[in-house]
Amino acid sequence: MPAMTWLHSYGYLSLFLVLFLEIVGIPSLAESALIAAGLQVHRGAFGALPVLSVALAGSLAGSMLAYIIGRQVGRPFLEQFGPSIKITKEKLDGADDRFQKYGPAVLIIGKWLPGVQVLIPYLAGVSRLQIRSFLIYNTIGTVIWVTAFLTFGESLGGVWERAWPVFSKHGLLSGSVAVILTVLTVLWWARSRRSYRNRPPLK
Repeated sequence: MPAMTWLHSYGYLSLFLVLFLEIVGIPSLAESALIAAGLQVHRGAFGALPVLSVALAGSLAGSMLAYIIGRQVGRPFLEQFGPSIKITKEKLDGADDRFQKYGPAVLIIGKWLPGVQVLIPYLAGVSRLQIRSFLIYNTIGTVIWVTAFLTFGESLGGVWERAWPVFSKHGLLSGSVAVILTVLTVLWWARSRRSYRNRPPLK
């Protein structure tokens, strides 16, 4: 897992940068990094509070930068230069539809929508949403999102610890079944994420 390699090599700094770049719009496998960080917390390599603090700081800083850019340069600029970081007009339209439908609450909902997550802070700035509202809703959404993936990663570490005694007690076959089921669950989740990411934007 590349995210695990980055964490081993650069520690908390890599987690901050991955979260920051992902939110700005540069694909950086933020969810994978959070899950890997959760695994490291379970193993005792990282502290839970430092990991949570760094992840929140990276995500919130990236969101704030995106909001400022959107507020200062406006949508025409994003449509012209956004495609260089995969922010296309179609994606902007889809995200804008959700923003118009749900208002500031989409800053919470959008964290769970691949392809929309990185666009919402820009559109919040473009629409000149009050910075107070942006900070409140974005912080709530970020805390929920970051905590959920860190917890998921930490839980995966617990699954492995429970699977290992099966290896020891019942042999390779039974242990392999337990691990395969765990891996299939993770692969199903990852495939669902990719499928959602490739969905065409809502009209």
